[in-house]
Parts: sequence; C-alpha cells; structure tokens
Amino acid sequence: NANFMFVREEFHPNVEIQNEPWMKTKFQEIDIPNEWKNFNFSGKSEVFFYPQPNRFISTNFELIGDFLPADAKERAWEEKPKKILENEYSRIKVWYKPDFEFKLPRAKVYFHLMSPVIEGNCHDETVCDIFCEMLLFELNEYCYDADLAQLSFAMTRTYNGIQLPISGFNHKLPELIFLIFETK
Repeated sequence: NANFMFVREEFHPNVEIQNEPWMKTKFQEIDIPNEWKNFNFSGKSEVFFYPQPNRFISTNFELIGDFLPADAKERAWEEKPKKILENEYSRIKVWYKPDFEFKLPRAKVYFHLMSPVIEGNCHDETVCDIFCEMLLFELNEYCYDADLAQLSFAMTRTYNGIQLPISGFNHKLPELIFLIFETK
C-alpha cells in the first residue's frame, strides 16, 4: 500500500475537486497509474530514489553488566575518567556509568590525538584546522545516517592536537569510530 502526495498549484482537469472538512483545503484523489503498479522495485528507478539501509542503526540494546546484583561494585561509577592509554601521541579516556534506571546502552569515548609539533606554531595550527575541516567534509556523507541513528561526533583542535568525542548507542559506535579513523 502506498499514499503518494503531490503538491502543485493546478488540479487535474478530469478529476473531482474535494474539500477537506477541517481546514477546507481543496484536494483530489487519483488512483495510482498502472505503470507504477507494475514497477520493478529493485532499488533502481528513473522515478523514485530508494536510499540504502542505514548501517548505523542499532539492533542490540542489551546493557552490558545488567545481570549484576544491585550492590555489585561494578555497578558503581567514578566521577573521573579512567585513562586507558596515554603516550606522547595520544590520550584515550573512558567513563563508565551504567544506565540501570532508563536502561539505555549508550557510550561516550573521547580521543585526544596529540602532536608536539602543533604547540605554539601558527602554521601547524592552521594546517591542523584545515585537516579537521577536510576530514569532517569527507565524513559528511555518513553524518546524516549516523545522526539519524543517534550517534554523534565532533572534531576540534586543542592546544596540542585534536580532540574527538564520539557518543551514541554502543552497538554501532565502534563502526563509526573505525570509519572515522579509516577515512583518508
């Protein structure tokens, strides 16, 4: 079943004009043409555009650790993030706060990619800004799908590198992270 709505100024000359009862809007009802009914809906059409499935939409909403007893120490969370990696080139922090009240499996990951070259050098800071803008431009075609799937990311230059916060449902978050880091 389908309902196609066309908005235009002129009405079809051979079809009765009806009035919608509440807003008194004029409209016409026309059966779907037979050539549309015999259409091959394979995803390719000269008339319609069929978008590809959104690869970022989560299908697994299980909470990690939901099987733990209510008083388990793993259910507690810390105010401060835990560093899972820090060296001269990067710092990765992770917060763990299970959402046992609303039961939403959301995650936030912050990447801080550091470069000693950027600090205090206007030329390199500008190159870093341009790099961030170009990478965001390259990722733009995926941003809409990720946003629809409630995944988000940003990229900002810091005094010594690039900060990349990424958040959303934890099922498809790794796919977005890998996509960002694999973009050329």
